Amino acid sequence: MSLFSSKFSQGLFWDIATKTLKPKKHSAFIIKRVLQFGDIGDWKVIKKIYSPSLLYNVIVKTRELDAKSKALWKVVIKK
Repeated sequence: MSLFSSKFSQGLFWDIATKTLKPKKHSAFIIKRVLQFGDIGDWKVIKKIYSPSLLYNVIVKTRELDAKSKALWKVVIKK
């Protein structure tokens, strides 16, 4: 497990090789995974790593979140 992925909940990235996970290259994947399955600790990690505008853009563009979840996350981010 990489140092980056060790900051997240243990089972959050269970289905991928975490050694290959790059924070910048895979930012959308990481953000979507945290928004879908993460806990408050995971949310705090991505808030430190990624800008509010990037978080907002991922939320707007993702198809993985339903409309209510998108609305909630937009309010939480407060872009």
